[in-house]
Amino acid sequence: MKVIGLLIVFCGAIWVFCDARAREKSIFVALMWSFGTLIFLVVFLPLWLITRPKKNNQIMITAKSKHCTSCGKSYEGTPSFCTNCGKSLSN
Repeated sequence: MKVIGLLIVFCGAIWVFCDARAREKSIFVALMWSFGTLIFLVVFLPLWLITRPKKNNQIMITAKSKHCTSCGKSYEGTPSFCTNCGKSLSN
C-alpha cells in the first residue's frame, strides 16, 4: 500500500514539473513546485491547479475561426491554406 502511495506522489510531482515547463516556467520554479508536491501533495497539487498560468499558444475558438477539415487545426482570419497539412481552406 505504501508503494502505491509513493507512486502516486512521484507521478504527481513529475506531472507538475512537466506542466510547469510546458507553461513556460523556469526550471528552478518548476523544480520548486514539483518538490513541494513531492513533500506535501495534498496542498501543492491543488494549489498548482488553481494558480497555474494559462498556456499562451491556445487559440480561442470563435464564430470567425476557420477549421481545417483535414487535420482540425483552428485559424483566425482568412488563410488560404492550412499550415499544418497544406490543404486548401477556401470554401
